[in-house]
Amino acid sequence: MNTEPETENSYRKSYQLPSLETPFENIALSISGGGFRAASYGLGVISYLNQVKLNDKAQTPLLKKVTYISSTSGGTITNATYALSTAKGESFEEFYRKLFRNLKATSLLEIVLQKLNDSKDIGWTERPEKSRNLINAFALTYDEELFGYGKLGDLKTGKSHLDEVCFNTTDFYRGLLFRQCVKLKEDDKIDKGFLYGNFIVNLKHKAAEGLKLADLLAASSCFPGGFEPIVFPEDFTYPRLSNEEILENLHVELTELKQEELRLLYNQYDIDHVIKNKSYDPLKLKKILQTLRLRKEFKFGMMDGGTTDNQGIESLIVANERRLRGETKFKPFDFMMINDVASHFMTPYTFPEEEPGKWSLLDLNIKQIGGFALVVTLLSVAGLTYSFELKSSPSEALIYYIVSTFFLIPSVGVLLLFLLVKNKVDSSINNTDGIDLQRNFPQDIVGRLSKSFSSTPLKILIKMLKERFNSVLTLNVDVFLKRIRFLLLNELFEEKHWKFRVKANNIYDLSFSNDTNRLTNVPANPPELLPSREMQIVAQRAFEMPTTLWFDKKQVNEYEQSAVIACGHFTTCYNLLIYIFRLKENAAFTHLSPEYQQRVNDLEIGLKGDYEKFKADPLWLYNQLGLEYKIPDFKVTAASDFKMLKDFEKYRFK
Repeated sequence: MNTEPETENSYRKSYQLPSLETPFENIALSISGGGFRAASYGLGVISYLNQVKLNDKAQTPLLKKVTYISSTSGGTITNATYALSTAKGESFEEFYRKLFRNLKATSLLEIVLQKLNDSKDIGWTERPEKSRNLINAFALTYDEELFGYGKLGDLKTGKSHLDEVCFNTTDFYRGLLFRQCVKLKEDDKIDKGFLYGNFIVNLKHKAAEGLKLADLLAASSCFPGGFEPIVFPEDFTYPRLSNEEILENLHVELTELKQEELRLLYNQYDIDHVIKNKSYDPLKLKKILQTLRLRKEFKFGMMDGGTTDNQGIESLIVANERRLRGETKFKPFDFMMINDVASHFMTPYTFPEEEPGKWSLLDLNIKQIGGFALVVTLLSVAGLTYSFELKSSPSEALIYYIVSTFFLIPSVGVLLLFLLVKNKVDSSINNTDGIDLQRNFPQDIVGRLSKSFSSTPLKILIKMLKERFNSVLTLNVDVFLKRIRFLLLNELFEEKHWKFRVKANNIYDLSFSNDTNRLTNVPANPPELLPSREMQIVAQRAFEMPTTLWFDKKQVNEYEQSAVIACGHFTTCYNLLIYIFRLKENAAFTHLSPEYQQRVNDLEIGLKGDYEKFKADPLWLYNQLGLEYKIPDFKVTAASDFKMLKDFEKYRFK
């Protein structure tokens, strides 16, 4: 089995792309991460694709031509819910009502917190190996409220129009994208690139089918800082799927053949038995070692798929390449739509400003504070001693006692804190507490820095800490994720052969924020596709909604959920029209059969009609679905409910 990314990449590129022949016949979607905003945007995209009809006898919804969906984090809420609904044979109305209700309900969070604080909840008692923490409380709630205790194998009913879905997460074993994927239809071909996991860690598909959808969603959406890593396999077990059963079907590729790696995977007795009095070349040794059973204590963490691919693009590309190589009976995609609530926009890093003012305690350094605390402690002890010896005046002794105690307690606290910090620094220098500073800094440098910092004023140290914290936060949350996004999008859109098979569908496309980018980069777009002011106001509100794992009452009252779903509707309509417009301007359109040229033309007519309606009322479809599906407590939303944001009010003409 391949072990290196470059080997996997070279394997992936071995295919030949046929010319476009059947547009909109085999559609693939990816739904990005981004909390409930991503889930709601995905709901908007899917519900609009269900609204668009092909001009055939059955008036087939365009959604029925979607055969593959890849998702990450919040997008997996929509993907997994829809996949299960179609596998059960439910109507689109049933799916829409259920997901809409669960995205809106603040009661979901209340159930999560109740479970977290109740050790006797049946979720914990029936699954004792599952760690009691926030991400698993969400998993238990999803299991009950969203999926009805559904498993990955429950998607394999053959009733769905989907061929395959993938819920992306990230393994903390080698830091790779981990594909939680399943085929919803039977495939009699040997599909060697279809892995549940990745080329390093993967689980046999038969065993993976027993995993709960709720746990897969939790693994896909536990973003760093907000949640703890979910532990595989412990947090995925339940009475009908044991830890041992999962490990028996788990393959872990050896990569370094060093003691640390081997001890993590195998029992020491087994390792010693293999290598005792024998010498092997590395490949032969690796082959023999990988016949050993994994130790029952083996486990690794998983976290949000957005840390490696927040758009779910890589899994979509790999799935299409497997089809192009003919490893599966499923046909290659002729249209791929990347639905994304992230963006390239970034708020610039701001530096903390120094606050000029009078002298304060923060102008002292650690040494001065420690010395001052020591003096106060000694004086307080002296005062206490004097109060005990002063017997001639009980009232004066009481005053000495109270004042001395008042100063003694905080001064001793400061001294203890001082000693604790010093001990922590010393142990870090000597690597006795698990923090190996010497890995990056020589011991003498660390010692000199610690002594120097003890003479640095506290306000300077606080400023340094703020700058480090804010810069690391910006790096992780913005810079790294946006760079990964750029690289993956670049890989997708730079492939010339895929020019008329891919279209981005970004939540910000029609926002005010994107005006200059949209008007500069696509000047050839027809003027009738310019968005109305009302559409842009709604799109801007949707774009600026924060990433959350629930809609609170304030967000519901301010129509943020309706803005995001509606934005998914009209932005999808817009981007389908842009795609058709560019396709028809190219020779690729003339090479299509008359049947498919007519399909494209008919779709364009229907899309243009919808787009004119969106320009007049951006929420017409949102309101229509809410009323038609009789969603409980549904509130009709008008474009006038959204006000022009002050940041743009002076810079956009009415």
